[in-house]
Amino acid sequence: MMSETDGYELCRKIKNNAMTSRLPVIFITAMNGHDSMSRGYRSGADLFLQKPFDIPTLLSAVKNILYSRMQLREQYRQLFSIDSISGSFLSNTDEEFVRKVNQCIAENISNDALNAQMLIDYMCMGRASFYKKFKRLIGLGVMEYVSGKRMAIAADLLKNTCLTVSEISFKVGYSDTNYFSTSFKKQFGQTPSRYRKNLSACPLR
Repeated sequence: MMSETDGYELCRKIKNNAMTSRLPVIFITAMNGHDSMSRGYRSGADLFLQKPFDIPTLLSAVKNILYSRMQLREQYRQLFSIDSISGSFLSNTDEEFVRKVNQCIAENISNDALNAQMLIDYMCMGRASFYKKFKRLIGLGVMEYVSGKRMAIAADLLKNTCLTVSEISFKVGYSDTNYFSTSFKKQFGQTPSRYRKNLSACPLR
């Protein structure tokens, strides 16, 4: 019930924008009824609270949502760890595909031009067949997976080396340290410096 749009449309815009899609959205509204609630969830809302509501309920809901996001980030970190995607559940052919994809990424991780076409050429496959197999085995978009690998390796370097944030940024293919820090914070919920400090790792030089 805003002047130029409504909460449903605003929520859809938030969820359909790559920069904001992961932001949780809670509706607090006087629009009661199952139709309003259903429409809210269809627009992408994480929670739909109808007025009147009490503050303890709202605070508990926010805490639960944030906790769930923390768990997802941890699962994401584990998914993209250097030893991720064990071959135990894959056929030999599929295991070899995943191994070669990871090998190509590892060999080119510092190259900011690493993209899907480089992987396709490395695998000597047609574009359509590569995308189909990649999606079936890994379940993510190609560049989403590459970005995840970059972030996971960066996190590992922050934890286990004394390299500066700038040095790590270049090592994982980011020529712009500020953009690297922004991307890292978006993925892990904290800046690289804060991540390292929280791990009690070696201080930045």
